[in-house]
Amino acid sequence: MKKKEKKVKKLREVEKRKVKKDIKKRVKSNKSENLILSTELIQKYLTENYGKKALLILSKIEKNETDEKLAKKAKLSANETRAILNKLYEGGLVNYTTKQSKSGWYTYFWSIRNDKLQGILEAKKKEDKEVKKKDVYVCPNCFAKSGIEYTFEEALNNKFKCLECGAQVVHISFYEEVLQKNNKTTDFQKDLKSGMGQPGVDIQNARRAHNPKVGGSNPPPAKT
Repeated sequence: MKKKEKKVKKLREVEKRKVKKDIKKRVKSNKSENLILSTELIQKYLTENYGKKALLILSKIEKNETDEKLAKKAKLSANETRAILNKLYEGGLVNYTTKQSKSGWYTYFWSIRNDKLQGILEAKKKEDKEVKKKDVYVCPNCFAKSGIEYTFEEALNNKFKCLECGAQVVHISFYEEVLQKNNKTTDFQKDLKSGMGQPGVDIQNARRAHNPKVGGSNPPPAKT
């Protein structure tokens, strides 16, 4: 069983490297859609919403590619390739043109919708920026004057202590509540009976706010 799992894991890694290699090759052509496909935000979005194979197929599209040619490039069946392309089309990420042969059969030629990818990239950048902006820690004593903010990593490295006055920093979402509870006093810890302002509580609440799946028990209440 372990050998089988290792084999599957190895195959996935090989496939992942191949996709990255294909994207790098396309980026060299300096096409804007290729540059967009090489960004981590777009790759994550495509993988989460359409699957790894969708990213693989998109990395193979150069210009006006047929179903059969894309299937051959991606080493997938024609039916699976068409199903993925149809899903991408419904999402507005690809477009197609048709050409009718003398026998009456239609051939589909696929291309990437660069405008749609660009719009998604900009939206994801804004979303990512907002998330990072909210996940900051501040000192109730110094923030109003200095405006100094700490990321979660910075706060953790500083043991959740303000570098200016040594007080414990709190998550930005609790800033106003901490000031109100303490009537803007400097030693705010003494008046906090609910646990608000403790690093452990703030971390758990902050993590749950961004990821409800994160568990963990709250630390003991503040000493009175």
